[in-house]
Amino acid sequence: MRIRHMEKQGQAHQQAEEILKVQDVSVRFGSKEVLKRIRFGVFEGEVFGIIGMSGSGKTTLLSTLIGALSPNSGDVLFRSNRILQGSKYQSVFQNQFAARNLMGFSTQRPSFYPELTVQQNMEYFAALYDLPPDLAEENIRRAIRLVGLHGFENLEARFLSGGMQKKLDIACAIIHNPSVLILDEPTADLDPITRAELLRLFKRINMDGKTIIIASHFLSELEYFCNRIAILNNGVIAEIGSVEELSSKISGNKEIHLQTAKGNYSIIIEKLKRVKVIEISQIIDKGHKLVISTPSAEHVLQHVLQAVKESEDSILNVNITRPSLSDVFRQVVKKK
Repeated sequence: MRIRHMEKQGQAHQQAEEILKVQDVSVRFGSKEVLKRIRFGVFEGEVFGIIGMSGSGKTTLLSTLIGALSPNSGDVLFRSNRILQGSKYQSVFQNQFAARNLMGFSTQRPSFYPELTVQQNMEYFAALYDLPPDLAEENIRRAIRLVGLHGFENLEARFLSGGMQKKLDIACAIIHNPSVLILDEPTADLDPITRAELLRLFKRINMDGKTIIIASHFLSELEYFCNRIAILNNGVIAEIGSVEELSSKISGNKEIHLQTAKGNYSIIIEKLKRVKVIEISQIIDKGHKLVISTPSAEHVLQHVLQAVKESEDSILNVNITRPSLSDVFRQVVKKK
């Protein structure tokens, strides 16, 4: 018998200072208000995820964060001790040069030139940031090794695989060694193996000291990668927090996943229904296992073990899990 409590490792950087502050940002295109008084902060060193339905305003929000799109109202403030003097926080829109040096942005569509080699693309982006020759050479070499393109420097970008092209795009985005890397759907249109490889790359970049802001519709990936997640729905931040915080706030339930040797789940269900002192929200017999949703998982588990024993069955595996990020997202969108 194996009993495991499944919890996400790692917490948000609650002790760190905010490196970005989004203050009541609203964006309108004609009569349509795409973002409505968006307000949140991003801590230095954290991985911050943004999720939402198609058309919810994710790309518009990212474009606003980097200063490429000016809002109709509100502001985005950033902190960079290495660049700025005086006021601790500065406006992205009033200090675009400093903000550009602070942040790197990898869009869903590649920013590099397909006809240029990997090395030539890197040199071009280094020139865009006015890097001195010695620093450019050092940063190019470092970025190429970090993303795993060493040995492909002289290959034209158009001949790279989809995953390697995304790595090149990210290398170009970090050529100036920014403190914040912003990623818009970085694993879209890639196979699962390549997506997993890119997630490992993002973790290395984060461990290198960079703050990462990532928008993606692959919720299962963000669930185990992000410290905190903002759910964007109809132009507003519907919820924000760690996956654990969101799960607790939105659902309040945990799930007991039970597998037994004989699979006498109907008998186990009947025995649990007779217990008056436990609170069970839902029981689902999936054939190969039983899934019990409850706000009191540890208490209910004791009665589950007793029910299995009384049904003359034996436990193969029991897991206590929280609702997935996908479950939380569906509930938030449904409520709002």
